[in-house]
Amino acid sequence: MKSNLFLKTLKEKFIIVFVFCLVAVFSCNAKILSIINLTDHNVVLHNINTDILNKEISKFSHAKSLKFKGDESFISAYTIVKNESIELSSNSIANHANIPTPFFGADRENVLEEDIQLLEVADQYPSKSYNFKLKYKAKKEREIHLEIRSPENVWLGFNKVIVKKGSRKIDLAVGLVNEAIIGNGYKVIATLVPLGKDWKEKIVNSEKEFNVIPQENVDHAEMEENLEIMPLPDQKPADRYTFELKYTAKKARDIVVEIRNQRKQWLGSKKVTVPEGSETIFVTVKIPNTAEIANDYKAISLLLPVGKDWQDKIKNTSRKFNVTNGTKSASTEGVSTYIPPKEEFIELLEVPNQKKSENFTFSVEYDVNQEREIQVEIRDPQHKWLDLMSVKVSKGSGRTSVIMNVPKKIVIGSGYTATALLVPVGKDWRDKIKTSTQKFSVVRR
Repeated sequence: MKSNLFLKTLKEKFIIVFVFCLVAVFSCNAKILSIINLTDHNVVLHNINTDILNKEISKFSHAKSLKFKGDESFISAYTIVKNESIELSSNSIANHANIPTPFFGADRENVLEEDIQLLEVADQYPSKSYNFKLKYKAKKEREIHLEIRSPENVWLGFNKVIVKKGSRKIDLAVGLVNEAIIGNGYKVIATLVPLGKDWKEKIVNSEKEFNVIPQENVDHAEMEENLEIMPLPDQKPADRYTFELKYTAKKARDIVVEIRNQRKQWLGSKKVTVPEGSETIFVTVKIPNTAEIANDYKAISLLLPVGKDWQDKIKNTSRKFNVTNGTKSASTEGVSTYIPPKEEFIELLEVPNQKKSENFTFSVEYDVNQEREIQVEIRDPQHKWLDLMSVKVSKGSGRTSVIMNVPKKIVIGSGYTATALLVPVGKDWRDKIKTSTQKFSVVRR
């Protein structure tokens, strides 16, 4: 009896020494489990992802108990239970230690369920840009794509941002080519995608509807306060510059606009007080000397409580601009601006019935400032994408025809949509300049 007791005690000591030796071996190169307690048939460990391990450990009926505490992204150890070795190790630790590939690795990155959610979207007022709040969960660095569609499901605007892995809340704005008009059933769609991919390889998305309502119907107290500097063309050397800003304020606010040069040196600023509501304003900032010809000047604007400074900012935004020797328009009081380029134009003419037995033909009128691509895409009555064809057009105005082979999935019927997109050469719908849409039907002959 004493001999058996001695052997049992010796085995327990051997087990304790063996496990602690393993911990000592691994601890120099990885996050290793700390052993809190080791008894006859119980091993208590910490720094373990509990939920994941419990599912795996339940497979080992011969173990009296295995307890885990904490929350780490991987585990690494040999655990001895009833004189049997159960290997619990991540692949990275197994490879590093030259031990056999484990049956199981609890890597948090591989079990995090990726997700994206648009938070509450309120009714909006007519504007060329909208800001949305969303939250996401990502296993690794991802892209978030945000787009707005009209009540007729026509694409209106798009923005994307690269986000870090983890779980976070962010704000993301979408600019529109044209100001949204009053109507119900606008859609905003947020999509989580791998880096460099598009919606066809989406991981998950979230969609919400909102209405665009007359400004007088907007409750200012419920508004999301916002500030935007409109895009800036190149500027001539001058001692003052005028900026167009759009703002939304729940109450009277201060707006500050400042100019910094490419070396981030402050050149000048201007503060104005604006009433509650949503308005477009113009703010002129005077600087001590004529600006030098250079790139990457920056206009920075802050929305502030009245009488406060940048430390209490509600919103901030910025735009870069260049100072060059370009063509100057008529100016007043020393304010130098550029003659804006002619607005480009595209119109998809009315589409006659298309015959299923022949190629589809679409006529498009255009007026462009430089060589462009005109792309025509068609969608079925359920708005599923069917096909796209593009042609290049030279600077100037004219009419062109876009001829498309009949897509295989075309069936006879009405409610098809053709959309013409004007885009820079080599670009796609995400960089569209103008669009025009028509409905059409497909007939037998």
